[in-house]
Amino acid sequence: MGDRQENRLVNGTQQPVYVYACHDPAVAAELKGAIDEFFAHPNPAAALKKAGAFSKKAVVTA
Repeated sequence: MGDRQENRLVNGTQQPVYVYACHDPAVAAELKGAIDEFFAHPNPAAALKKAGAFSKKAVVTA
């Protein structure tokens, strides 16, 4: 879906985040595909955990 990463303030620190324009037809189609794949998984929570969605990230302080 291209390079859509921007620096944003998240929980008080600047962090790189991906920003997608959901009104863009290409972006909407890719996101729909990802959502469909997620809900088709027999255990979506396990898939998220395996992908690291619930892992604790280090806090960066400046």
